Amino acid sequence: AVVSTQSTGDPNRGHGKFDFTGLPDSAVTEAYLQPQVNKKGEPFTWGEPEEEMIAEYLRRQVGWSGEKVRGSLAPVLKEMREEQKKITKFFKVTPVPHGAVSAVKEPAKKAAVSKATVRSRRQKVSGPPPRKRAKALASESESD
Repeated sequence: AVVSTQSTGDPNRGHGKFDFTGLPDSAVTEAYLQPQVNKKGEPFTWGEPEEEMIAEYLRRQVGWSGEKVRGSLAPVLKEMREEQKKITKFFKVTPVPHGAVSAVKEPAKKAAVSKATVRSRRQKVSGPPPRKRAKALASESESD
């Protein structure tokens, strides 16, 4: 059966058509068309992974040895349990009094604008910088 995903009325399901004819079980089609959704409105929270079930799955379905499972699963679980690092862990944070930020940035802005203005005036008066002038002269002589 070919089903239009737009006919379900759910804009989050994508667009176009999906062909269910090749699927081995009609339960897959039913699950897609009539999903069981928790409508309790409770906030979602992550639970603890069932390590032994994950290990068993990897041994049976993926064919990993017990050693490979332990070696691969342990670092992932350890990282998952660690508290997420905050940016303050990587940078030293010092409190800045209100209004001081603009005072710190202002001289840098003025210096950058001043430098750009001086460079612009030089180019108007004397043409391009020496390297560019040399290239321009060389290309003019080649075209002659």
